[in-house]
Amino acid sequence: MSQPKRRVWRWLCITIVGGIAVTTALLAGCSHFKTPEERAQALVKHAAWELDLNTAQQADLQHVADAMLTLRQALRGVEDTQYQALHQLMTADAFDSQQALALYSTARQELDQGVPQVISAYAQFHAGLSAEQRQELAERLNWLHDSHTP
Repeated sequence: MSQPKRRVWRWLCITIVGGIAVTTALLAGCSHFKTPEERAQALVKHAAWELDLNTAQQADLQHVADAMLTLRQALRGVEDTQYQALHQLMTADAFDSQQALALYSTARQELDQGVPQVISAYAQFHAGLSAEQRQELAERLNWLHDSHTP
């Protein structure tokens, strides 16, 4: 094989191996937190570091995360059963709007039952924050809002 062909093959092999390595690294990084519990734990840890929370504040924040995970689990249970019912409604010859509203009402009731626990847990967490921590939290919320609003 001639010298220029070897260089092309060498460059091609290096590019392919490099591409595979970068793709693998990106996929591994994106799937680092496989469960909602792992994501919640990472967020609690990050917030504790960002806001410089003490042990009691961290416990209150963990209580908020636990309340949100409990609500999520309750909603997932409703969602799984409702998906099948909604699918049947959509594939039927005629769409039954009353049945669709009943499905919505069921999900809304679950949400209405769980949200007060989340709000109560957050109120307890908020009460334990200093004025500076509350200001930092508000600034982070503004940043999130601005970065996710068109």
